[in-house]
Order: sequence, then C-alpha cells, then structure tokens
Amino acid sequence: MSQPLSTTLPASTETPTGRRAQQRADTRERLFEAALAEFRECGVAPAQIDRIARAAGVVRGTFYFHFPSKDDVLFELKHRMEYQALTRLRDFRHTEIPLSEYLLRLADALIETTSSVGSIELLRESLSLYMRRPDSEPLEEMSLDEEVALRIAAAQKRGELRQDLSADQIAVLFLTSTFGFFGQLEGEELRTALYSLVGIVAKGISA
Repeated sequence: MSQPLSTTLPASTETPTGRRAQQRADTRERLFEAALAEFRECGVAPAQIDRIARAAGVVRGTFYFHFPSKDDVLFELKHRMEYQALTRLRDFRHTEIPLSEYLLRLADALIETTSSVGSIELLRESLSLYMRRPDSEPLEEMSLDEEVALRIAAAQKRGELRQDLSADQIAVLFLTSTFGFFGQLEGEELRTALYSLVGIVAKGISA
C-alpha cells in the first residue's frame, strides 16, 4: 500500500535559522499534515479549520497566519509533488535524450509521486489548481512547467521539433492534458493513457 506523500519540506526551502524560526517552521508543518489528514477524511470543501488547528495543537488564527486559505494548503501539496517529481528526474536534467523519452520518464515520475498522496479526491483538488489559479507562488527553484519548457526548447534547438511553436505553450498544454488523466485513471490504465499522450504530442510537434 502506498504511503502518504512525504511531508518533509523540499530542499529548495530555506533552512530556518534561530529557535523562533524553527518553531514557526515546525508549526507550519504540523498544520500542513493536519490539513491533509482532514482533507483525506472529509474532503476539501467540508474540511473545518477549527479541527485542523486543534489537531495541530494551535488556535484557529495560527492556521490563517501560515495558510490564508485551504487552497494554500493544496498549493503547498502541489509544489511538493512538483519538487519530488523533478528530484526523480535529477539524473536526466543535464543529459540530452530525445524529448519523447524524457516525457515518458516524466510520466513515470508523476505517477510515482502522485500515487503516494493517499486520496484520489485530494489529488484531483490539488492538480486542479494548475488550471484554476496559474498565478500561484512559484517554487524557489525551477517549476515543473519551466523544466518541461526548457526541455522542449532544447529539443527544438537540436532540430527534433517544429520551430514555429512556443515551448512554453507546448509545456502548459502537455502538463494540463497530463493532469487531466490523474484522478480519473489509476494503475496501468493511467500509465497507458500517459504513454499514448506522449506519443501523440511527440508526433504532433516533431520536425
């Protein structure tokens, strides 16, 4: 059985310095974990901030200090999933491989990362933010769409892909289509659908 997504803060987050900063970071982490537990049990919309705060051992106002809304908890989850997927692709970040192969490895990394969230509904809610609020705070390091866009631009420079298409637009289109399958399919059905999507996209933009 998959374990819940690791709630350790990504390495890109600054390490707290000083006792008070560490206490704030610890409180934020407790709230994040408590919120995810509440979301898994009740769903995001019915989740109650009072219960989350109580489970984290703080008052209601402390939740809003760290997370202005429930959506901001989902953004945190989304950012951590992105970070973990990129970490799994770290060995290929400076390797020139065909774009289609890279996108297949990306699909595998996303499947592995998202399978540990522990709730299809929670996963769906988090990934829907990619479409609902594109103005979210970015990762301190490269975001997933930026990473994919850079890969596409590099493939264009090598002559693999058409030059008349925007790398940024292709990346957003691919990721939006990819996330559309999550929360709808699981297991081998999901993998098969993503592999088919990679084939379609790669063929459509190839030179």
